[in-house]
Amino acid sequence: MITFAEKTNFYIDRESYLVYKNDTSYTLPKKEFELLCLLFSKPGKVFRRKEISQAIWNSQEKVIKSRTIDVHISRIREKIGEEMIKTVIGIGYKLVLD
Repeated sequence: MITFAEKTNFYIDRESYLVYKNDTSYTLPKKEFELLCLLFSKPGKVFRRKEISQAIWNSQEKVIKSRTIDVHISRIREKIGEEMIKTVIGIGYKLVLD
């Protein structure tokens, strides 16, 4: 399934695990891809760190360290740009498609 935000020229292909921005494709590691898909599922919604942790690193896996989410967000930003993922200090992260 391909999910897209037309006005930002941003697409996620969930079947091939590819992300497209401005006609450039990016391959993300699985957890980064899942995290980006979570944020993309509800643009503008602030996802709390606990929500992200439960959705991406479920109870079947080891408990994540406090900076794990921050590191993954940082790596995603390096690939798709700083402007798309905003930090809401003390709460979490949101995807901005403006």
